[in-house]
Amino acid sequence: MTLEEKRAYERLRYKRRKESSLCQRCNNPVVPGRAYCEKHLIYQKKSVQKRRDKRKKNGLCVECDMPVSGGIRCAKHALSDNNWHKKCRKKRLNAVVDFKIPPEFKEPNEDEIIFSKGYIA
Repeated sequence: MTLEEKRAYERLRYKRRKESSLCQRCNNPVVPGRAYCEKHLIYQKKSVQKRRDKRKKNGLCVECDMPVSGGIRCAKHALSDNNWHKKCRKKRLNAVVDFKIPPEFKEPNEDEIIFSKGYIA
C-alpha cells in the first residue's frame, strides 16, 4: 500500500466513523459535535497540554517547535493568533451593533431611576 493509498483509506475511514458517530480511536459513541468519545477527548487534551508545556519550558513555539524570543509563539503563529483574535473581536462588536431593543421594553421614568440607584424619592 502506497502512502497516497493509505491516506485515502484513512480519510474514508474517518468519514465513515464520523457519519456513524463512532470515536476515531475506538468503537464508542462520540461526544456530540466531536470526533472522539469522552475517554479519548480527555486523553487528547492531556496529551496536547503536556506537549505545550514541554515546548514552553524549552523556549519553543507551542504550535510548531520553532525557537521563540519572548512569548510562547513564533512570529508566524503570533500573527495568525493575533488575526484570529481580531476576527473574534470584530464578530463580537458586530453582534453588539446588531442588537435590537425588544418591543416590550419601556424607558424607566425618573422615579424608577432614582429608586434603582438607592436614593429615597
